[in-house]
Amino acid sequence: MPKTIYKVHNDYIEFIEYPFPCASVCKGKILKATAIIDVADRSLGPPVIRTVDNELIFTPTQTDEAGSQHENLPLFYANNNIHVRKATDIWDLILEPFLDTEHSEDFKAKTFARLKSCGISRKECECLRHEVSARMLSYNFSSGLWDWCYLGLYDVLCASIGFLSGEKFRLSDADFEAFYWRAMKIALKGFMCCNNELNE
Repeated sequence: MPKTIYKVHNDYIEFIEYPFPCASVCKGKILKATAIIDVADRSLGPPVIRTVDNELIFTPTQTDEAGSQHENLPLFYANNNIHVRKATDIWDLILEPFLDTEHSEDFKAKTFARLKSCGISRKECECLRHEVSARMLSYNFSSGLWDWCYLGLYDVLCASIGFLSGEKFRLSDADFEAFYWRAMKIALKGFMCCNNELNE
């Protein structure tokens, strides 16, 4: 995955390197605790922080050579009264066809039903799948990744900057920024249709 380097301080997270150039933490570097609404608990994919500016910020848990401090995040959240909660992973549902697996018609119907409950119609889902199809197929198959269990917002953003998908599928800076914020808006619907906190 693209390199993400961040350090955890008492009341802010300092992002030294972040893969998406239009992201707020790429421009400002500092994410204050007061700007964080909550954090989505995830069994798959990098954890995400939801900010007051309607943006999801990724905090990958792998430690790279520069020493990102993911192990300090739970204490940071506790000390700053930031709740960890469940959220429906909208892009995980949208990107199911690009996994290296086959799903039954019943499974697909349940996916569309879950998306509908979060405000994403079948037509909108199919349009989004068509839009990202070429870059996601290249990202997961042509690259040799062959992920069979999870693709989400982070993956479609990576594919859109040409990471693993290749230069052919890299969006221009302007097109990527437009897609970035549109993808965020879609992803945030997952916070609206599942509001159970995990650490009340």
